[in-house]
Amino acid sequence: MSCRLSLKTLTLLLATLWFMAPTLGWATDCPFRPLEGQKVAQINFEGLVHTHPLVVRRSLLHRKGAVLSCNHWQEEQRALLGLDLFSKVNVVATSQDEDVHLTYDFLELRQYVLFPAMKSTDLNGFMLGGGGAALNLFGQDIRLDGYGRTSLAPLFNATEYMLWATSPWLGPWPLGWEMLLTGVDAINPGKSFYERSYAFELDIYQKSFHPFNFLFTADVIALLHDPNNQFFTPDANTAIPLFLSDTGWDVVPKVGFALIWDGRDRMVNPISGQYLELRWSQFGGFLGGPADYQEYLLDYRGYFQLDPVHYLQFTSLGQYRPGTMGAYDLYHVGGTNSVRAYVMTPINYAQHEWINTLEYRFAAIPQQDFTFWDDNFYSGLHLVAGLDAAWLWRTDTGDPYLMSTAYVGAHILFPYVERVRVEFGVGELAAGPDRFIWGVTVGLFEKAFMQRERIR
Repeated sequence: MSCRLSLKTLTLLLATLWFMAPTLGWATDCPFRPLEGQKVAQINFEGLVHTHPLVVRRSLLHRKGAVLSCNHWQEEQRALLGLDLFSKVNVVATSQDEDVHLTYDFLELRQYVLFPAMKSTDLNGFMLGGGGAALNLFGQDIRLDGYGRTSLAPLFNATEYMLWATSPWLGPWPLGWEMLLTGVDAINPGKSFYERSYAFELDIYQKSFHPFNFLFTADVIALLHDPNNQFFTPDANTAIPLFLSDTGWDVVPKVGFALIWDGRDRMVNPISGQYLELRWSQFGGFLGGPADYQEYLLDYRGYFQLDPVHYLQFTSLGQYRPGTMGAYDLYHVGGTNSVRAYVMTPINYAQHEWINTLEYRFAAIPQQDFTFWDDNFYSGLHLVAGLDAAWLWRTDTGDPYLMSTAYVGAHILFPYVERVRVEFGVGELAAGPDRFIWGVTVGLFEKAFMQRERIR
């Protein structure tokens, strides 16, 4: 089967899933169905120790004077659990003279936590260090994380420092935001050079027209030249300049704009709904710096609940970047956060990429809350099977080549890291059985999120 035919087939699948999504879903039990249709006279909250009531009210569809609705409650419960602030959310409705009093009851997750800062990356493998997180800073649904970690194999080959802050709202205003500061000191195995880099990223989301969001992003990266390695040589016939400036540093600013459709039932561990982002970005050029290229990005994530324990997920990430860039900024594909079963090798690089995953999930142990040392947590177990397929273009004029994997595995759901992914994959499917490869990968968070967070 040709690459052209495969790309057409995948595009058709993407369009089909988009139009099928509204018909897929599964209703949960409603605790107040006999009272449905009566007016809500009062709303109360119980269990909010660290969380400001405003954070909860933003996710509620029921209002005083509104009609009680089971559909509203099901959407509210998914949204509140998706904040990743609570291990459990319940509601009790009592009728008084044909009016209804609603009481929402919450079990809050631990507000502050120190933990081993683990990370599984395509570039540097498994990394470990120390970190801390404030899940609910000032009670305003602000998450603040700080990490310091290093690679384990080889030990201390790569060190990373990170400060990350995010919130879906800016106080009472519907402005989501995310800020990221990173510092990297590493031997880059993908490009075979010593990397010391610093980056700042700021994303601001305008959310007044749900489910549409408008995004503005502003970033800057500063990367020190390695005097001992000036070229990226993935093979004997290719030598691409690693750096572009003559000052000893490549400093490249970026601005971007995006239109986002976010119809997911919740932000963390979604099980239904869709996410679509279309983004344009300018790197360097009229902004300054030695680089000058644009990026056109498509990020689609579809979640389909077939019944209470069977789910499908389809994700598609395409990034097209015409223009002039240093080889340090080329993509590398292969590993737990891109295409499973493959390992990091210099030859699997790309200027443009299209990465796709189709995954089936069985909730062997549905998400449930538990208490440990008086702190509330949640856990669950998903058994998964799926397919990865990525098309890579090394240059603007080159033909794409295909990387593909079939895999099975288990995902452990847990707060703070969302999910721990352990998967066994068989790769090089298009090459025939005599060239199959295999591998076991371990990852954290949703792959759809982590493949956007790959540091080159």
